[in-house]
Amino acid sequence: MRKFTISKRFHKSEYKLLEERIGSDLPNELFQVLEIYAGCYIEERIYFDKKNNKWVMANFLKFAQIFNYFEDIEEELGFAELDIKLLAFAGEEGGWRFCISTEEAYPVYIFKSSDYAGKDAFEKISSSITEFLNGLQLPNKKEN
Repeated sequence: MRKFTISKRFHKSEYKLLEERIGSDLPNELFQVLEIYAGCYIEERIYFDKKNNKWVMANFLKFAQIFNYFEDIEEELGFAELDIKLLAFAGEEGGWRFCISTEEAYPVYIFKSSDYAGKDAFEKISSSITEFLNGLQLPNKKEN
C-alpha cells in the first residue's frame, strides 16, 4: 500500500499566536509534541504525580481548543495573591484539562473548572512540562 506524508498537526505560527495570547514564551518541547500529536490519542497516557495520584490523559488538544482554554487564574478566580496563567494542552479522561503554566520550568496543572471553584479548581501535578511528558506511561505498566 502507498504511504503518504502526514502534514504537521500544529504549526509554528499557531504556537506564536498562543504565546501572544498569554503574553509569555512557551517551551519548545511542548511545541515539538503538539506539532506531531495535536488532536491525537497516545498509548502512553497514564501519569502519577508525587502523591501517587493517577491521572489519565485522553488526548492532546488541537490549536483551536488550546487557544480557547486559556485561564488567567487571578482574573478568572479572583485570587489577588496568585498570578498563574494556565494554557490547556491536553484533555484529561474525566473531562478536566492538563494545563501548562507560564511559571519557571513550566509546571503542569490539572484544571477542574467545571466541577470545582476557588483554589480547588486547579492542582499542580508536575514541577515541569519535561517531567510530565517523560512520566507518561502505558496503561498496562505496573502501577505503584
